[in-house]
Amino acid sequence: MLSIITLTTVVVALFSAPTRVVANDETITPSNEATASSSVLPTPPPPPPTPPIISNLQDFEFDINGKLSANYLVYPQDEDEECEAHSLTIGTYESFYELVALDSDGDALKVVFPNYQHGDCVAAWLDVGTDRSVVGHTMPHLHYDDSDDSVGDIDIDIDVEEEAVPQTFREWLHDDVFRKEVCFLNYYSRQNPVKVYWYQDGKDEEQLTMELAYGDKNTKCFYSYLGHAFRTYGIKDHAGEGAEYEIIDELVIQYILVKAFGETPPYQNFGKKTDDFERSIEQTLRSEWTRHTIPKRTFSPLGFAKGRLPGDVFASMGSFYYNNRMNKIREEWDGKGYFVNWWETDVYFVQVPWNLKEKIQIRLRDLVSEWAGTNVEQTVMYGLRQYESGARLLTHVDRLRTHVVSLIVNIAQGNLTEDWPVEVYDHDGRLHEVTMEPGDIVFYESAKNLHSRNRALSGANGYYVNLFTHYRPTEEGDTWYENESQHEPLLDVEGECHSDDDKGYGKVKCDDPRLGKFVSPTLFRAENGEDLIKWWRYTTPGGYVEKNKEPSDAEDEARDYQTHIDDDFPPDLEEDDDDDDEYADDGDFAGEGHDDDY
Repeated sequence: MLSIITLTTVVVALFSAPTRVVANDETITPSNEATASSSVLPTPPPPPPTPPIISNLQDFEFDINGKLSANYLVYPQDEDEECEAHSLTIGTYESFYELVALDSDGDALKVVFPNYQHGDCVAAWLDVGTDRSVVGHTMPHLHYDDSDDSVGDIDIDIDVEEEAVPQTFREWLHDDVFRKEVCFLNYYSRQNPVKVYWYQDGKDEEQLTMELAYGDKNTKCFYSYLGHAFRTYGIKDHAGEGAEYEIIDELVIQYILVKAFGETPPYQNFGKKTDDFERSIEQTLRSEWTRHTIPKRTFSPLGFAKGRLPGDVFASMGSFYYNNRMNKIREEWDGKGYFVNWWETDVYFVQVPWNLKEKIQIRLRDLVSEWAGTNVEQTVMYGLRQYESGARLLTHVDRLRTHVVSLIVNIAQGNLTEDWPVEVYDHDGRLHEVTMEPGDIVFYESAKNLHSRNRALSGANGYYVNLFTHYRPTEEGDTWYENESQHEPLLDVEGECHSDDDKGYGKVKCDDPRLGKFVSPTLFRAENGEDLIKWWRYTTPGGYVEKNKEPSDAEDEARDYQTHIDDDFPPDLEEDDDDDDEYADDGDFAGEGHDDDY
């Protein structure tokens, strides 16, 4: 593996060679007597070219999908020229971003720098792939302000013991902007590791940085820099004696990247019919009903609510997905349950790197804490999961100890012919069907309130990308579910609900406004596990399927299963186990932490 010292030397060499520097107070002094006597001074460097000025955010360049087509480094047009953010750019990286000044009287300045006052020394970075609707909204670490005392983007596993020193503009560019998280996976060969080399474009020299064993649990993540180039080599399985490593990919870092080399294998039972798994699904649904009755403590009247992501968080997650959408891999589901119908349709995954995950989850924690009315701590973030045409998600609840209050975040969707609502049962068993658009979030009490997407995702080439993030109360212990509720569940309501099923989701009118607008048009209600089975059959593509079977001993199996769950205290929150995908929203990024910078 390439040493830190070697890499640091390379990075410093690249970063320390700016091609454009304006030094307004520099005095040129003759270096020797001959120069002085001839009065010939060295030719000063040319001034930097004037960057374009943008007044409206829609004046940025977007691709055909309405996503920002380049990285942009922006600053206010009327900023003091002595401000380093105004006068300095780093030549090594200039081919990977556009420099833009924002009109002091334009709307763009007000969105990017809402608190800007003349004389402030500020700058911001806009990520390529950001959606047009949230362009200009950037995460705090992508804003520079010379009056800020921040020490920049610190690795989450490093303790900072020394006194914090405010960042310079160069340090901000280097640490927060040009440094990018990168994760690599090997699905190319089970028998031979994939070898990854760092190289300089235009030069033959290569340096081995890592070898990747097969599978997502051998994922390696590290930090690299904008413009750094990698070349990967592999040998296919069963290539024969004497086979040599061949180039399988070359790439240049332009954004946070998660890349799998090779293709994930298909599911072993792919192509079977749902009927082949019917008995297991019925047992699972009865078990989930039992599990959902254990928590007595509630956090909200209904058990769920709909909200919206902050603009900068949506911009960050949306651009990450868009830039990595072609790098999806099949989520590993063989032998891990029936919550997603992986035997009928592929389920894909785009892993979120550690540091980005940490930033997002901390931001979302504050939203969840406010909704739940109590302080919470993060436990697990899972995703991004990409459902595709035909996907269904079985009714379930999440882990009792760690998945107490949670968020479903819709990052992207497309090519749907019908809405694909998330189904949530409130505290009295009433079914609600909540539709979502990209950037929408649904808060829910995930260990108590049953939730699902039993209706099949419809549309040729349809896709639906979600992030799941989970929390638990910080001060209530492992038996939180026995504690007194802060919010009384909404059980007794006034009047009735009235539905015209043809009008679709969100159209039900209820006499009691506390029920909200997402009561299912079917007015379905569940009182036991058998009702969950009825709903699963009702939503099966093709309509209701009548089953005339004797009840199995699934109730006894469910009780035995719940005993197993209750005996599994306390949880190990430091690392996930092999059962993370036992429930549909569970799990975490199964890979290594960050290695060195490359």
